[in-house]
Amino acid sequence: MATEINVSDKVWLDALMWLERAEVGTKFALINARFNSLVDVQLTQRKWPIEKLQIQRAANGNGAEICIPTDGANFKFLPLASTPLPDCIIGLNSLTIRYIDQSVITFLFIIRRLFSSDIALKLSIKVTEHNSWRVMAKYIWPLLQNSINALLDMKKSDFAMMHKYISPTVLFNCVNLRRIYSQMYPQSPEDDVDEPLPGGRDLFAWLHTPRTDGDALFLKLVKWKAEWHQMSRRLAQTFNEALLPVNFVIGVSAPFSYNERFHVANGLTMEQLSQTTHSDNPMLDTAIVLLRGPISLDAQRYGQWMKAANEEFKLLISIEFGDADIG
Repeated sequence: MATEINVSDKVWLDALMWLERAEVGTKFALINARFNSLVDVQLTQRKWPIEKLQIQRAANGNGAEICIPTDGANFKFLPLASTPLPDCIIGLNSLTIRYIDQSVITFLFIIRRLFSSDIALKLSIKVTEHNSWRVMAKYIWPLLQNSINALLDMKKSDFAMMHKYISPTVLFNCVNLRRIYSQMYPQSPEDDVDEPLPGGRDLFAWLHTPRTDGDALFLKLVKWKAEWHQMSRRLAQTFNEALLPVNFVIGVSAPFSYNERFHVANGLTMEQLSQTTHSDNPMLDTAIVLLRGPISLDAQRYGQWMKAANEEFKLLISIEFGDADIG
């Protein structure tokens, strides 16, 4: 004799979260009247984030389409929405833009509420694609600027093109920018170089911009370069001459053993500047951290800074189109 198991509505609703919306609506709802009413609750009251969204040229070559991965090897292709998304769509984890035309711009306006904060932005537009930079700066950047939390894999050419097509003060106009991952090193105005680089000067000035909340700015240098020595000397010089406090953390990984450490204080601003190193295997690499912060910085607050510096990105937006991908 079969045993009847009573399963509460709450358990069924929790189980439905693991199914795709299409399966919920076209299969589960048809089982019986009770399940149909549960589906009504699931589709109208539950909140749904979008995991990954990719905008690309349509397969037929005309206009744009959305590509959504359904598993490791399969994808679903959909037309762009032309009306506001339902309120139950509350978030977006990843957006890749590989094609742009007026319908894409309209779609980005429609889903704008999904990227209202904590954007990690990666600009993968080649330096030779001037029209793409122009279009990105005019139509996409204004939607993102105030929500950018991190800039990823920034190259010298990226800084130069942002200067040219967006603004010479682009870093300072991003009011919520907290982290930069850069292949380029900060460059002091005092550096005697043959070719002053706007991006390097911007990074140096950005690090010395106080935050209203008192937390730190984070600069992750993607690659170790010998420029580190001159950069740290210039930062120490600026620190010694400072009249106002700022907070920043700069990190890099050196592919060798490195143990140069220092700790200095500025009694006027009540700050410390320190360089620390750590390595699990000195024969392979060394993590170097240069920190400027208050003398009173304790372990708890330092831990909070490090957690913020390394926390996962909530929303990754990657812009990857070229001039041939503009419709």
